[in-house]
Amino acid sequence: MCLRPKPDAGPGQGGSREGRIHASFAPEHRARLALAAERSLSIPLRLLTSLASILIGLSALSANSADAQDSPEPLAASYEIVTLGPALIEGVVIQQAEIDPDDNRIPPLVVLLGGSNGGLWFDGFLRDLTARRISTLSLSYFGHEGQPDQLIERPLEPIAAVIELARETRGAQQRCLAVVGVSKGGELALLLAAHEQDFAGPGHRLIDATIAASPSNVVWQAPHIRLEARSSWSIAGRALDFVPYPWLSTHLPDVVFNRYEVGEYHVDALQNERAVEAAEIPVERIAHPALLLAGQNDVMWPAARMSQAALERARRLNPDTPVRLEIRELDHFVMSDADTRRLAIDFLLEALRNAEAAGDCQADFD
Repeated sequence: MCLRPKPDAGPGQGGSREGRIHASFAPEHRARLALAAERSLSIPLRLLTSLASILIGLSALSANSADAQDSPEPLAASYEIVTLGPALIEGVVIQQAEIDPDDNRIPPLVVLLGGSNGGLWFDGFLRDLTARRISTLSLSYFGHEGQPDQLIERPLEPIAAVIELARETRGAQQRCLAVVGVSKGGELALLLAAHEQDFAGPGHRLIDATIAASPSNVVWQAPHIRLEARSSWSIAGRALDFVPYPWLSTHLPDVVFNRYEVGEYHVDALQNERAVEAAEIPVERIAHPALLLAGQNDVMWPAARMSQAALERARRLNPDTPVRLEIRELDHFVMSDADTRRLAIDFLLEALRNAEAAGDCQADFD
């Protein structure tokens, strides 16, 4: 079985965690994980590229020839990968890819969060991670079969609970784990990192490293324009303050006719200073290494500007912040660039190795 807790170390067990916002897992959800694991497929990783669309829905790996040509690492023929899912747990859909699951070693784990299109995120980055012997857990927070097709006041607690459960896999009490989110998933990744103590409890870690690619420094309105503006996210039953989309904008037609170039529309929205101040993500609370990646030529939304604002807030309110920023001459799809993916993986491995050396988590690194 891949995604399973140790019998005596499930969420909510193994010690007091006061002040914790907790979403527990019902027994039937654990049973569903077990059933999904029994149906998992085991294949040599060297076959993954050609069989991915059949085995684990990774059609992007074979369809995106650009990614295939500039992959920074060749696939290692000696590896084995076991896939689990998709499985639906507490409204969260997961697809797990474990490296050498029959080995006693514990590979580090990276949770992948896709963007505003919803569903599971698979691309060349997943292939690069597995080539470096890093297991992955793709997580869909909306838009997949069995989930709402709109992102409206999505509770963060079930997402955090799935991450916590993932930390207890491969026989680990606290497996070394990172979260990587792109675009809207970058916004989510920063929220999870900033509110880590709310979910895990004081003195406990939910995440060891975070990468937010093309992220936002604020919570946005649900990404489906409607007469009643509502937040994308909620915590403890309360919708988070958000920046609304403006109706009185000359760039509003772009939303309908050119949805991949709505950067100026978002710039107009950010003129609402009162909303921006209320909706800023408290990145100064991030207590683990976090990397913001943004493209200077992003026309989908001003990721570079928003990332810079996030870094400035973090430094202003926490001079010792572990948040860092890398802005590149790229567009919104920064993770399509092989050099950026290589930088991201090097950052993750360094952060996770340091966390393991400090005794904060468990993993084996080659």
